[in-house]
Amino acid sequence: MDYRGKIAALIARGLEQIGTSLPVDSIRSLLEVPKNAEMGDIAFPCFTLAKALRVAPPQIAQRLVSEALIPNMTAEDAVEAVQAVGPYVNFVVSRERIAREVVPQIQSGSYLASRPHKPGRIMVEYSQPNTHKAFHVGHIRCAALGDSLARLFAWNGSDVIPVNYLGDEGTHVAKCLWYLKSRYSGPIPTHDRGEFLGTLYTAANALVDLSSYTRVPFPGVLAGRVVSKNPHPKNVAWSVVVVDVGDAQRQVVCGGTGFVVGDVVAYAPVGMRIAGRTVGLLEKDGVQSEGMICSEKEVDLTSDGQKIAVLPAATAPGTDITEVFRIPGSLEDPRSVLDVVREREREISGVLQKLESLDPEMHALWVETKEWSMQDYYEIYR
Repeated sequence: MDYRGKIAALIARGLEQIGTSLPVDSIRSLLEVPKNAEMGDIAFPCFTLAKALRVAPPQIAQRLVSEALIPNMTAEDAVEAVQAVGPYVNFVVSRERIAREVVPQIQSGSYLASRPHKPGRIMVEYSQPNTHKAFHVGHIRCAALGDSLARLFAWNGSDVIPVNYLGDEGTHVAKCLWYLKSRYSGPIPTHDRGEFLGTLYTAANALVDLSSYTRVPFPGVLAGRVVSKNPHPKNVAWSVVVVDVGDAQRQVVCGGTGFVVGDVVAYAPVGMRIAGRTVGLLEKDGVQSEGMICSEKEVDLTSDGQKIAVLPAATAPGTDITEVFRIPGSLEDPRSVLDVVREREREISGVLQKLESLDPEMHALWVETKEWSMQDYYEIYR
């Protein structure tokens, strides 16, 4: 039953008895659900009637209840109780009437039957995992939510098109296949091979993750020895600093503290992105500033955003900061961290190019390993 419609019609009749009127549809649009369930099921605010009746909303609510609603309500109105609460008229829907309407529908099965068909279509995209990676709890959550939405829309009468776009190509696949071909030497499992691919992808990621090898994974930040440090001519909070970065000297206007002439500091050149911004060539109160001298916070050494990151005194100017903070024992290769990681990235890029050009050997491996993931997915979806 449309209880809101019943109550809107009841209010419309009552308003006529106290000298005003509103269309039933307008009344229905004003109906609310009280915040406190003990106050009733449906509430009608009387604010819009104040101008026409020239009476305060609480008085209108009292008149509507006592003069028009209570004296004229019948069982057909399906209202068990009505009361004025401040500027609102609150209604309690008849529980006996609800039971008479709902219980037979539940017993017959019609209460939960699918709703009539509606025009139009709804497409629900969900799940959408990447092959060659682990299917994890986040994918399960998305699959459960999407499947529930698709079923609810279908139950409500809509034509539903569920869509699952699998990410079966791209850099993540190239990383997995690169590791499988060039790094992995163990046996290939006969079960859970999709999960096995996920472990290979994770291992490949670690091999190209700078943070696996250095405490400060900010490639491009260089060691710069402070050649001079003088007060800014106009701003006492700044210093004009010249740093030697190996192949050149750079002038920087700096507001940081904790460093002196002769120290080796972290220098970010023009064009680099760090700490959420791009380093620029600036003029600061009449003095050109080329690049940035980084604080300890900006290179994730500490949370101090004022203290300049001072590097070990023996650090050669121009050395990349990733090498300065290389983690001992993390990499057996004598080459720099950046050289090793970039070589691996080039190898992965080569695998991706082979996949995109349908290289016969690499394509066959892709088809085979993709099916490993798909078999796991079919089992999970079932």
